[in-house]
Amino acid sequence: QQRSREALAYAKKKQKANKEKRRLQREEMKRKCSNDDNDDDDDISSSSKQYKDFEEQMKQESAFDQREFKALKAKHKKEVQEKQKLVNEIEDEIEYLKKLRK
Repeated sequence: QQRSREALAYAKKKQKANKEKRRLQREEMKRKCSNDDNDDDDDISSSSKQYKDFEEQMKQESAFDQREFKALKAKHKKEVQEKQKLVNEIEDEIEYLKKLRK
């Protein structure tokens, strides 16, 4: 369970780091496209399409990170529920044995 929690914490940190990385990449791409637009008016549609393609890629990466984290979180929750069920069964068995002893 501890490993599962650690994996969950690591995945969340990784997700945040990737989000920051994408933010920086977006800023860089905006600057690049902005500079390209200022250099040549004929190239505006090209850099605009390039930025849209880039933005779509960033959205897909973000969605992937979110799905990956949600899957890991669901797995962790399932493991916790399974372990809680085992604990409950053991506690019930202990109570049963206590009653038998009396």
